[in-house]
Amino acid sequence: MITAAIFLILVILALLLIYNGWKVKAAKSEITYVPTAEQLKQIPSIKDLPPATIEALIELTTITKVNANEYMIHQGDYDRSLYFVIEGQIDILIQGAVNDILVKTLTAGDFFGEVGFLVNDKRKASAYTYTDCTLIRFDYENFDRIMALVPNFQSAVWATLETYTIKQCLADHTTLRKINLFERRKWFATRESSLHRPGEINTPDFAEWLTLVDGEITINDESYKAPALLRVPKDRNLITAETNCRICWLPAPISEKLPKSA
Repeated sequence: MITAAIFLILVILALLLIYNGWKVKAAKSEITYVPTAEQLKQIPSIKDLPPATIEALIELTTITKVNANEYMIHQGDYDRSLYFVIEGQIDILIQGAVNDILVKTLTAGDFFGEVGFLVNDKRKASAYTYTDCTLIRFDYENFDRIMALVPNFQSAVWATLETYTIKQCLADHTTLRKINLFERRKWFATRESSLHRPGEINTPDFAEWLTLVDGEITINDESYKAPALLRVPKDRNLITAETNCRICWLPAPISEKLPKSA
């Protein structure tokens, strides 16, 4: 009797494993193959490169096709791939109290996954295919070879990550949240980026704010980790890099420079 019960339990477990395994496989519609030169040319920083360079990049990239209504990446996961959208629509979502919240919609020419790709951090958002999608995937293991072929590729990705980080951190500051979209774009465009090794940081004279894009710094003996948007202290010698850091320096936004109305 006991043996029969154990056998029945094992059969049920086996069926559940088969069923769940089938579900996972069925839900994962991703198909990958080698891109063509014409597909790679849809990326702005690649389209004008010599044919020989594009041919070399073909070996370092992958075309990924995914059906509609599937998660490409999940918020909180670790994944060092960068994706360029060739066809379709991707929704970028963040976790809400009840449901996911739509942050932005991506179409052909856009890319996502830059945070995980560049700084090996957890995914800040999920990517969901609203339609059938075709994407070009760059894996970090090929990073050095890609940079050698496309020197401006890294700067383009970093620029997007910097803007994203500033936008993300605005919510922490009541006054900055009130900046209108036009002024916000002009303000972002004034930023100057710099890389710092551990040690004292020389703050630019114009800077009133700093955005910590990657790494960790100390201000007045208080530690901050990326991402963070911080006001530069009056004593500009009090900022120290605890690790290798990438910082965007910003002047005061226009609204802070205007005289207060009586």
